[in-house]
Amino acid sequence: MGVFEFVLVLVLITTVGKVASQRMARDRVPGGPPGPSVGDLESLREGLEELNGRVVRLEEERDFYKALLDAPERTRELRSPEADDREVGPSEGS
Repeated sequence: MGVFEFVLVLVLITTVGKVASQRMARDRVPGGPPGPSVGDLESLREGLEELNGRVVRLEEERDFYKALLDAPERTRELRSPEADDREVGPSEGS
């Protein structure tokens, strides 16, 4: 191996070493991302409690309307008070 080949191999080895060390440094995270603050956690907890309360109210309304729709004595048609008076009126007069 001549001097030219030796220098070429030496440059190749140093270049590969520099690229590898730069990649490792770039992949390392210095300290990681900062964690959430106490205020953020508290506001998140309050938001979840409010959401839970809303879900409970919606479930209660759903159960109420479901029971109302499933009631057996529910009439299918609404009758006006005038129609009731007309049906009762002539029979009372006779």
